[in-house]
Amino acid sequence: MNTMSDCIEWTGNRNKDGYARFGQKLVSRLVWSESYGPIPPKLCVLHSCDNPGCVAPDHLFLGTQGDNMRDRDLKGRHPNSQKTHCKWGHFLDGIYAGKRFCKKCQREAGRRYDAKRSSQRQSGW
Repeated sequence: MNTMSDCIEWTGNRNKDGYARFGQKLVSRLVWSESYGPIPPKLCVLHSCDNPGCVAPDHLFLGTQGDNMRDRDLKGRHPNSQKTHCKWGHFLDGIYAGKRFCKKCQREAGRRYDAKRSSQRQSGW
């Protein structure tokens, strides 16, 4: 794995997320194309160093948007990956389809839904 000390830091313009820009183009895409050739359709240029301002060719690799999201999640860079409790203060103790949730809030939501459906049936809905 590359470290930030190995990075070649872009000193020009950057977008709001810190990615190197040259005009309207992302520099990482320009560097990849110059170093390795064309970027196939639907592929992104990803950073192995997790430094959006890095333009070192050996820190770049190709992947899908899904690959990028998995990489982000595995490395704990998603804002929700650091959360341990729901917005009501309950521990995130459930996992469904790879996502964490609060079992207590889920049970309460189910009870509210059941109560609403029950009252709709009784009123003739």
